[in-house]
Amino acid sequence: MLFDVTLWIIKRVILDYKEIKKYNCISNDNFYISLNLSIDEIQNNEFIDKAIELLNESKLENKSNCLEIVERVGIKDLHKIVNNISRLKNAGFKIAIDDFGTEYSNLDVLEKLDADIIKVDKNFVDGLGQHLIKNETILFILRVSKKEEKSVVLEGVEDKEQDNIIKGFNSKNVFVQGYFYNKPMGKEKIKALQYSS
Repeated sequence: MLFDVTLWIIKRVILDYKEIKKYNCISNDNFYISLNLSIDEIQNNEFIDKAIELLNESKLENKSNCLEIVERVGIKDLHKIVNNISRLKNAGFKIAIDDFGTEYSNLDVLEKLDADIIKVDKNFVDGLGQHLIKNETILFILRVSKKEEKSVVLEGVEDKEQDNIIKGFNSKNVFVQGYFYNKPMGKEKIKALQYSS
């Protein structure tokens, strides 16, 4: 039931986006909501058709939803994946490669998959400032992503030292995610922010 569950989540994300967009604290901001997809879903043409149909029916602005491909599952049919990513992007979805740098990840993914965002796995961020290879790997990904006009999200930022090192990269295409900034919060908590500010 994986495909059915994910389609239900896409519907839920569309409804949540429309609700959150109305919040006073966020209504003028550009934002998107992400959800994970497996490689199996990306390779399934029927699933892609239904996801595109849901987005078209929603009338949401482009790039309001980001599909994060859980890339560590492994790539089986590259041609079909590349084609389906193109279809999803043309329909208005943002595409991210999640957990980049783990298991099956390799640098070919940066070139072969036309993602908007590369999410670098927390394992690399954990070593910032302590391991030369991890630092240089992140710097390399940032350089390549900048040339390819992709954004990079560094996952799992949890302390001030990591934050300072990332700020030192002085890169406009790098973003961060982690407990140092905030723990995940539900839409009710986001809504409450508008009354506390």
